[in-house]
Amino acid sequence: KPVHLIKYFAIASTSRDDIILDFFAGSGTTAHAVMALNKEDEGNRSYIMVQLPEPVEHEKFNTIADITRERIIRAAEQLKVEPSFKYFKLDSSNFTEWNEDLTTAEEINEQLEAMLNPIKEGRTQLDLLYEVLLKGGFPLTTPIKKHNCKGKTFYGVERSDGELLLIYLETEIVDGLVEQMLSLNPKQVIFLDECFQNDVEKKNMQYEFEEFHHTKVEFTSI
Repeated sequence: KPVHLIKYFAIASTSRDDIILDFFAGSGTTAHAVMALNKEDEGNRSYIMVQLPEPVEHEKFNTIADITRERIIRAAEQLKVEPSFKYFKLDSSNFTEWNEDLTTAEEINEQLEAMLNPIKEGRTQLDLLYEVLLKGGFPLTTPIKKHNCKGKTFYGVERSDGELLLIYLETEIVDGLVEQMLSLNPKQVIFLDECFQNDVEKKNMQYEFEEFHHTKVEFTSI
């Protein structure tokens, strides 16, 4: 598909702030065309590209989806625009799932041991973040603000009611973290269970947030 043809379709059927969806992205021509058109008329169109990871015989790329992503990056460089996009791949949960089919005491004990570290090996903090947001009803396009405290990272997103949700996915709580979070006036906070040595420590943390607010705070650990 030539870029100029997709641009023509976009001009004829979309406005400057529309979202353009291509369910068969291929090499990413639609994304290229949208970026080019936005540069020409200073539009604010967004694009969503969907492509199955069909294998290809290539020295550098393993799938068509890999080619799609690389094409978008190169097209942005050619157009001298910021390649601002997120790339998502459908996968299983990042958290260890309980197998209800296990029946023997030995199998159940093994699974209980595995649940002590509920995050699957090789999963990144961003993997966890987006799964938490999706399960919380947030779209993938939700704006996320990144905060840092003594080398540790936490994230802030605005809920539909305008209140702030903070998500901390590190495994230890550093000095000054709670104070920095409280200064942002969150209505809901999410931590990993690994942050706390026991339930008493976790409950004390919840009381600290609620005492600051003088009201109930939605305190969740995962």
